[in-house]
Amino acid sequence: AEFAEIGWWGGVELLVLLACSSHTLAERLVHAHGLRRAVCCTTIVLDTVVHLFCRTFYQALGAGQALLTSFEAAKASIRSCSDPGLRQEACKFVLLGELEDGEAMVPGQLWAPRPSVWRSGSVSARWPQWPRVEDYIGRESVALGLALLFEQRRGVCLWGDVGAGKTALCTEFCRHFAAPGGRRFSSGAYLVDYARVASDSGCGILEEDALLLALLARLQQSCQSPATRAGPAGPTGRRSLLRQIAQHLDDAGPWLLVVDGLPAGPIRENGDVPSQRPRSGRYQEDSLEVEHALLADMLQVTVNLHILLTARAPLRGAWATLGPAKVVELQLPELALEDSATLFARRAGRPFYRCDFDEAYGCERFHHTVPLRLNEELIRLLMLCPLLRLLGGHPGRIVRA
Repeated sequence: AEFAEIGWWGGVELLVLLACSSHTLAERLVHAHGLRRAVCCTTIVLDTVVHLFCRTFYQALGAGQALLTSFEAAKASIRSCSDPGLRQEACKFVLLGELEDGEAMVPGQLWAPRPSVWRSGSVSARWPQWPRVEDYIGRESVALGLALLFEQRRGVCLWGDVGAGKTALCTEFCRHFAAPGGRRFSSGAYLVDYARVASDSGCGILEEDALLLALLARLQQSCQSPATRAGPAGPTGRRSLLRQIAQHLDDAGPWLLVVDGLPAGPIRENGDVPSQRPRSGRYQEDSLEVEHALLADMLQVTVNLHILLTARAPLRGAWATLGPAKVVELQLPELALEDSATLFARRAGRPFYRCDFDEAYGCERFHHTVPLRLNEELIRLLMLCPLLRLLGGHPGRIVRA
C-alpha cells in the first residue's frame, strides 16, 4: 500500500518489477493507480533467470524494438538457455497494461520507449568511475559488515598479509557503496594508494608532504567550490586548503577516504608504531606521525568523513585513535572454500579435465576428453582437491598457483 502511494503512477510509461510474486502489486498499480505498462513475475523466480531475462530485454529495448517484441525475445532466451532446469521459468514473466502506443500516428502501432533528447545544461547524476576488480569473488558479508561498522565508527583499520585482497575489497567496497541512489557513501569515496605515494616522494618534495599533496590532488578533482581551487605554498597553507576541501565535501553527506597500504612495524614500549619507510638511505622512525596528525585533523574538522586504513598488521599505539575517533581493527578473513575454488577455476592457466581429479579415468586419455565446464560440478571437484586446502583461502596464493 505504501509503495502504491509514493508516486504519480499515471506518468510512468513502463515499470519493470521483477521481484518474486510482484504480479499482485503491479496489477494493482495498472488497474487502480493509472500505471500504463508493467513487466512482473507471477511467483517465486530465480535470480539467474531474472538476470538472463533483463540482459535480453534491455538489449532489445535499447535497439529500438517494441515492448512486446522485447518481452517475447527475453522469454525466448530463457526457453532456449543451456540449463534445462531453467527453461520452464519463462512462463513466470508477464506483461500487463497497454501494448499499443496511444500517441503514435499509426493506429495499432506497438509501444516502444522513445529516446530522450539531451539538452545542454541539463542536470545528470555523476556516476563514480570505480573499476570492477577482475575475478573478484566472495566476501560480500565482509563488505556488508564493514558498511554496518561505519554506521557506528568513523575509523577502521582493515589488515591482512600480502595478497590477502585488501586493495581489491576496498575498491569493490567503494564501487558498490559509493554508487548513486542513497547508498552508504553516495556522497563520495576516495582512495589514496599510500605505497605509491611513498615510493613517488622525492625529487625536491619533502617526504612529510607526500600524503598531503596526494590528498589535495585526489580531493580537489571532486570539489567544485572556487575557494578550494587555490594552491597555497607551504605545508601550513596546504593543510588549511585540505581542511576547506574536507569541510566542503562534508556538506554533501557521509563520505569515505581510503588510505591503502600503510606500513606497520613493531610496537615500541611507548605505544608508537614506527614506520619501515626509508629516508635518505636509512629508516626513519616516527615518520608516520605526520600522516597520523593529518588524518586526525581531517576527522576533527568534519562530521561525515569516515576513514578506512589498510595495513599488513594492526596499526596500534598512536593509531588506536584518529583525533576524536577510535580506530577499530578488522582482520580480513580468508575466502570460503567454495569462493576459493571459483577463483582458482577462473584464474587457471588451462582447462580442467576429468583425469585431473580421477586417476582411474586415465591420464593417457587427456587429449581425448572434453574439458570440464565452469559449473557446480567443477567447483565441487576443486573443493575436494588437497591443493586448494593447502592454499588456505588466500587470494594471492591461489592466483600464483
